[in-house]
Amino acid sequence: MMREISMRQELARMPVFKGMTEQQREILASRFKLLDFEEGEILYREGGSWDYVGFVLEGSVDGRVRNDKNVETLLGRTHARSAIGLFNLRANLRAPVTLAAATPLRIAAIAVKDLDELKRENPALVLLFYEGMIQHFADVSRRLATYISDVCPPREP
Repeated sequence: MMREISMRQELARMPVFKGMTEQQREILASRFKLLDFEEGEILYREGGSWDYVGFVLEGSVDGRVRNDKNVETLLGRTHARSAIGLFNLRANLRAPVTLAAATPLRIAAIAVKDLDELKRENPALVLLFYEGMIQHFADVSRRLATYISDVCPPREP
């Protein structure tokens, strides 16, 4: 069960929003909505669309892809404070993976159209949000590269 905590407080716990002031987080928090999913429920399917960027508050999400033989493979699992969604931040794009709730799931989501509207109203805030997202992706990429090099070291020459 989710604690009684404001969306602004939830955002403050996430690395993407660490560089923001309380007022900036409040502006963004007013655009987010809570979405709840049951275990196994599909957020979006590979090839489908989902015009949101979300952050896992509680639970886990599995990402799966199909290969050229149509065999589905687990790509990875995200946990609390992970970002999920179609991160090029443009509406009507096709999903490269299928995302499903691995456990009961609660996410904070912002529609891409709301980000576009906010971009017109407060471009500096959206730029700060994008910078936080870029840093988040850089951190995730570093962790993934470390994991891959530990689990699958390069072959000897």
